Amino acid sequence: VNSRQINFEPSYPGEAFRMGRRADWHTRYFRGVLEDVKIYPYAITESKIQELYNNGKSNVGSSGNDSRLQDSLILDQTFDRIETCGQSYTVTCPSGMSGKVAVDESGEANHGELVNSPTIEGAEDCKVGGCLGFDGNDDYVQMKESSNLNFSQPVTFTTWLKHDSSGDIASYPIVQRDGENRIAGLWINRDGNIGPITWNGGTTAYSTSTVNDGEWHHVVG
Repeated sequence: VNSRQINFEPSYPGEAFRMGRRADWHTRYFRGVLEDVKIYPYAITESKIQELYNNGKSNVGSSGNDSRLQDSLILDQTFDRIETCGQSYTVTCPSGMSGKVAVDESGEANHGELVNSPTIEGAEDCKVGGCLGFDGNDDYVQMKESSNLNFSQPVTFTTWLKHDSSGDIASYPIVQRDGENRIAGLWINRDGNIGPITWNGGTTAYSTSTVNDGEWHHVVG
């Protein structure tokens, strides 16, 4: 498993944030499995990357202090909690959100609506805990507009993923915030290379190693 860190400083307020779908001038969908999607509002260190890789997921320490709060995460969707809007036990869903949601454990309430039914995988198919499977056709996770997802500061995306596809489309979105001619996030290209996308007429760097072998990989960008 390879980890790669590339930092960028996008500032694209007012656009949509999704996992598994790009939807601007053309629509693309990710095919594979995602687990433990995090966004940090700063560039994380190599030691933090190693910690995340070693743990599989960030855990609550023995002292009772949640590392999510210490890390000031702005999104932490482990996919351990999938709840249904409107039921008594659920979190409060953002206005206009319905059906099943992936609960954001960061404390920032950036919950994600499961659109077109991504598969809630069984524990035997996940790295640690819960994960979501995407069919590459029409399913994705949609977050509502949030000021802390505007990315007006350096950010770092991390996730575990499993992917075994290649295809004719140049690149597929893993996580992405997008709008007209403005994109920020993590993509995987047709050859299985991972790259952070920050595009407004610019370029993208991809990893030299590939992750399209059907195994779990920890990716950071």
